[in-house]
Amino acid sequence: MKRKFVITLLIILAFSIIFMTGPAHHGLAIPGDFTTQPRSISVGPASTTLHLSPRAQEDAFKARFRKAMLAVYDARTRQDLEKAAEEFMAARALAPSNPEVNYNLGLVFLQLDEYARACDFFEDYLSLAPTPEDAAMASGLLSRARLLQQRFDRTIKAMLNPRAWRLVDVKPAELDSSWFSPEFRLAKNGQIQVKNPRLNYSPLDKEQMTKRNPWLPLTFRGRYFEFLVCLARQRACEAGQGHCLIQGEIVFDGPRVLVVARNFRYDPYTREAEKGAGYIVVYELGL
Repeated sequence: MKRKFVITLLIILAFSIIFMTGPAHHGLAIPGDFTTQPRSISVGPASTTLHLSPRAQEDAFKARFRKAMLAVYDARTRQDLEKAAEEFMAARALAPSNPEVNYNLGLVFLQLDEYARACDFFEDYLSLAPTPEDAAMASGLLSRARLLQQRFDRTIKAMLNPRAWRLVDVKPAELDSSWFSPEFRLAKNGQIQVKNPRLNYSPLDKEQMTKRNPWLPLTFRGRYFEFLVCLARQRACEAGQGHCLIQGEIVFDGPRVLVVARNFRYDPYTREAEKGAGYIVVYELGL
């Protein structure tokens, strides 16, 4: 229990420091380097069938678990923590009923702001009949994750209402926010989509590219979302120019809920975004 308590404090302290650093903006912290590089993460249960002796499987689990713990201790960015989650999931595939791995997965996903997944793993941990002291700690974390998930769900609902958005700031100040459209919808397949920013540019909204794609799919990772768009003429877009990666972040700033969007130049050939956003826009959501 002592080791688990120390692990809990270290993770919460480390990521409290990480997420509270970065350029200050109206009294809140806006993380800078956490989402500059898009990355897909697969942390589902392993689909391969393991053929190991009990001893070999136990040794493999211990090695994976140690690797996951080291990844947590060394984590400096969100991407680092996602890698730790992958290692914990690999360990869990070897020992699904191990309480330590389920507990730590709950902690990691809570720090990744993936509250629903955090709830799942804390519930799995509690189902394994921990001691009363351990159960009390996990129950407290589970309650916190549930409250955050409820707030996140209310925020997503507000994002679907165009009247809930209020522009707070634009940087650079001399530019407008037309590259980000505060219009979202829930598609029939359950996917959240954003209105194509090309519709804000009259020369571009008449092009076939815009007519074919008036709504763009969003990719959510915890409180973060992103989508790709080309804000140049169609010929330039086809030549690999004018592509942008728009990354958004939901920020819980006390009672306020802000959405911070950043615009990064994007190379469709290398599939990489430049470090450092060229433009930033901040909205406040009325819940």
